Amino acid sequence: MEGFAADAVVPVPLHPSRLRERGYNQAELIARPLARLLGIPFRAYLLVRTRPRPDKVRLTRRERWETVVALMLCITELKLTSYGFYW
Repeated sequence: MEGFAADAVVPVPLHPSRLRERGYNQAELIARPLARLLGIPFRAYLLVRTRPRPDKVRLTRRERWETVVALMLCITELKLTSYGFYW
């Protein structure tokens, strides 16, 4: 892809309880072949869900957005290289 640059493809993680319930992470199913197609590393470990997402059925649009804030933690201490990562 011309004009496109990325160091890695990182899927949005599910909370472990949601992953057990569902049995798969659809973002990971899309991200893994995308990374292969683009020829860049797939790095699922760089983003961590810190708490489960609450049920959004009865929430307003603003309330839904507010539930997403601070659900994820980016592992910023890692330095990426073409060989993997280091601390």
